[in-house]
Amino acid sequence: MQHKIDRFGRFFHWRFRRILRFIGGVR
Repeated sequence: MQHKIDRFGRFFHWRFRRILRFIGGVR
């Protein structure tokens, strides 16, 4: 179960970082 959370967290972190970069580029 913890492994699944870690994998989901990593994917979420990657998506969050991409969104932040997108906002920074627009701004």
